[in-house]
This record gives sequence, structure tokens and C-alpha cells, in this order.
Amino acid sequence: MGGSLDRRSRPRPSPECPVLLARRLSPLVLAWVALALAPACSMGPAVVVSTPHGLVRAPTETSAQALAEMVSELYPEVGARLPGAEDSRPDVWLQEQLDLPWYTFAGDGLTGAHLDFVGRVYLEQAPRREMATTLAHEYVHARMDEVFARLPHALQEGLCDHIAEELVPEFAAEHRARRLLQALNGLGRFEVEVHYSIPDVQGRHGARLSFEAQGIDPGRVFEHGTVAFWFLDLEEKSGLYGLGLVAVDRLVRDGGYAGLHAFLEATADGELAERLAARAGVEPAGVTGDGVTGAGVEGTEPLAAWLEALFELFGEEELAALAVAEPALVAGLAAVIGRARFPDLDAETFLTEGRPRLSMPHHGRSVPIYADPVVCEAVRAAWPVLDPAHALERGSRIEALDD
Repeated sequence: MGGSLDRRSRPRPSPECPVLLARRLSPLVLAWVALALAPACSMGPAVVVSTPHGLVRAPTETSAQALAEMVSELYPEVGARLPGAEDSRPDVWLQEQLDLPWYTFAGDGLTGAHLDFVGRVYLEQAPRREMATTLAHEYVHARMDEVFARLPHALQEGLCDHIAEELVPEFAAEHRARRLLQALNGLGRFEVEVHYSIPDVQGRHGARLSFEAQGIDPGRVFEHGTVAFWFLDLEEKSGLYGLGLVAVDRLVRDGGYAGLHAFLEATADGELAERLAARAGVEPAGVTGDGVTGAGVEGTEPLAAWLEALFELFGEEELAALAVAEPALVAGLAAVIGRARFPDLDAETFLTEGRPRLSMPHHGRSVPIYADPVVCEAVRAAWPVLDPAHALERGSRIEALDD
């Protein structure tokens, strides 16, 4: 997860050490600013490499050179896709563990961050494809012009994700699958289906596991500014990250990024939230995961438009990536359904004879659980310890599917 803390309403600081900017302030304010911004003046990671797009700092020569190559590739590619892109050229600091200055109040769960007021991107060490996705995400933040900066912050995050997935396609499906899970958790809705080759206790060949809980209001995707967003709790922020990507995918379908940019230029501030929701084809506000509808669209099923938009993105690639990224989760879902529908079978028989396949509702695409050795091993481990009755007590339900 990446993030950006922008100060676009203020003049961009000079390239000097930020503490020098406080010289015109009173002694008390100067003392506080010097303390707060001291990390921004530190030397950072030991190895420094200069690129045409800013300085790179990393712990080792090898990691610095690899990061410099990544910067040289991604910085211009972001600019080529992002209308109105600014030539900000932030420095990039690579850290073994992300360690942001305390005054950012950024919280947990980040793997990268763009601090506009010090002209810097922070990255946490990770496998190359993950780090490249995070860097591309942060570069979109860094190069975003005043027009895109009018987007509510969750949509800014969604725009960054959308472009990053285009630029790093080898990680796109896994990244998108994680974001879509965050969106489902945010909505308080989760549904998954398992289909099998042999008949279950009711003579059916599939079952659906559903879960409903109190969710966040997805209309907040169109509301929060940057400061308000960063003071939300981690669970709500996580849900809004996922929903932001879902909404942006809809927003750029008609006219791409240039079309969205032109739309923002033509839309007044007072109309922005409502018109963005209408363009995305989702509920603008007042819909929560328990089915309560406030200012939603009259005559529609609560959350139906959001779920439709979400499942449009959850294709076979995302399902397969989910099995790779979260094998224990996929195995647990399969085992709960398998144990409930085949109480007399063991895991091995369920896998070899039942040949279970995982799918999300509404689109019919599926991936074979039985063909993934890691997931199969996790199913075997989960089978004897997972109790379907316990899962059902916690708000879940399992329903047989019509053949």
C-alpha cells in the first residue's frame, strides 16, 4: 500500500534543507520545525546515485543501481500516461523497513510514501515487481497536477494503482486481487463459490459461501480530502483503497486518463462528488454494508452497483493470483465449503475426486484448486481443524447452487 501527503495549496519548498525554510518564523516555531523536519535533513541510506529524474539513495551499491534503473524506466512512463504531469523529480529513498518521519502520522500498512513537502519518495525493500508497482504508484502522486489533485483522496489512490498496474503488468493481477479483497471487506460483503465434479449431500455440484457485516459507506470514496483520509483507521483506509481502484476503473473507461482529466477541469467543486459517482455508475453516498440506504439511487439494491463494478475486475487472472498470494485463505474457504457439503469425505478424496474449482459469483470464471499443489497442501492441513458450524455461527452462510 502506498500513500501521498501533499501540500499542493502551498508553494513547493526550495531544494535546500527544509529547516532553512523556517528562518523567517518566530524562535518557538523555528524550534518546533527544526525538531519535526530533522529527519528530512538526514543523510538517508548510505549509497547515492544520481539519475536524470532525481537522486536515489539505497543501503547498498547493488540495490542503488537497480533502483536507479527502475527510476529511469518508470518516471518517464508515468509522465507519458498522466495528463498534465508535473516534472517534480523527487528523490527516492529505499529502506529495508519503511521508516517515515513521525510528523507524517502515516500509520501502519504502507510499503511506500510520497512526501510532497520534502520532495521525496520512500520505498520499502521488496521483490522487484512489487517495489516497481509501489514506485510507479508514488510517482503518479508526485507528478499529479492541480487538476487530478482535485480528486478525493481515495480516488487519487485508485488512479495511482490503475496506472501502476498498467506499467508493471507482471504484478498487476496479484495487486488487483488484493485491492479487490480490501474492497469486499470494506463493503462488509464477501461471496465465493466452489464447484466440484461429484454430487454433494444434496446432489448438487456447487455451493456458495456468503458473509455480511457492517461495512463502511462506499460514498466516502467521493468525499475525503487528503488530511481527513490519513486520520481514518487502517481498516477503513484499506477498504477505501480497494473501492478507489474499482471506481477509477469505471471513471477512465470513457476517454481514458485524458477523458477523466478533462471531466475534472469542466466540473465545479460543488458538483464534483455527485458527478464522479454518476460517471462511475455507483451509489454516491449513504450505503453501508448492513444494507442501510441513505442517499443511494432509488429502486436499486443496496451496494448492487458497487458489487457489479467490483466483480467485473475479478477475472480468472485475479482468481489465480489470489490463490498464489493467499493460499491459506483460498484453502480455508474451500475446506469450509467442502466439509459442510461432504461431511463424510476426507480432504484427499475431495481434492482428487471432487476436483474443486474456485469462482466469484456473477461472472462464471473459475480456477482449479485441485491443480495448485500449495493450495492443496493447505486444504489438507485445514480440513481436520476447520469447523463449518463455527463459521456459520459468525455470520456466514453456505447455500447449495443449482446445477
